[in-house]
Amino acid sequence: MNTTFYQATTVRALAQKYRKLIVSIVILTVSVIVGSLASAGEQPKVIHQLRIYEIFNGNKKAFHDRFRDHAMRIMAKYDFKIVATWESQTENRTEFVYLWNGLTRTR
Repeated sequence: MNTTFYQATTVRALAQKYRKLIVSIVILTVSVIVGSLASAGEQPKVIHQLRIYEIFNGNKKAFHDRFRDHAMRIMAKYDFKIVATWESQTENRTEFVYLWNGLTRTR
């Protein structure tokens, strides 16, 4: 086995794990901050969620069309608001990323 290929594959796998760790930390931090702000006053509690999907160039248009026409409509029905959307590109991967927020439901 080619050691250069193995090292590159290992580095990519490690980078992917760190990326997921960083995203998890960001989500946790945002959740804690939002939770602290919401409990400080009489504001309703808001949750934020960062979603990441891998998309492929062959179906990128279909993915965006479906997200726009279906997912956004369904989220709006439940008062989820899209805060931001963007694409993240690495040398061999395209990701669609979006951040949404919504009010928590009381039980």
